[in-house]
Amino acid sequence: MTALTVMQKKDIKILSIRSSNTDFACAVIEGTQEAPKLILCELTSFPKGYEEHSLLHWFYQEIAGKLSDHNPAFLAVKAAEPSVRRSNSLELRIRIEGVALMAAGEKGCEHACRKVKSTISKDLGMKGRAKYLETEFDPSALAEFGSLSAKEKEAVLAGWSCLD
Repeated sequence: MTALTVMQKKDIKILSIRSSNTDFACAVIEGTQEAPKLILCELTSFPKGYEEHSLLHWFYQEIAGKLSDHNPAFLAVKAAEPSVRRSNSLELRIRIEGVALMAAGEKGCEHACRKVKSTISKDLGMKGRAKYLETEFDPSALAEFGSLSAKEKEAVLAGWSCLD
């Protein structure tokens, strides 16, 4: 039995993140897939005018603070889709995702992962197709889901898919 399987057998708190090159959505979720509880969901813009190294440091402090405040056992990062065109914006997003994973390791999370939509779909009990998150998934177990922005929804789904 893997560590992930053991973790999913108990009620855990998950911090999940969806970043772009301009902002990041952050959600804290716990419970089960059938009865999730959204503790926090917010979209935060990156500060303007920062050089990349300063932006990454700022982001690290933000994520480390959220990890300290909420003490999740798990960090889930909604990863960039493989079909996204390579660009400087994508490269920055990938580095931002890496900073989040590094912060999780430093703050003692039991597990951290990056997930694309097809993996999220599979882990939520559907076939591993990204489009099923829009066409097949029923988010009604989380009343506030419909009022979230698209980036916040992706962050929530990444975390939700890690619940047992």
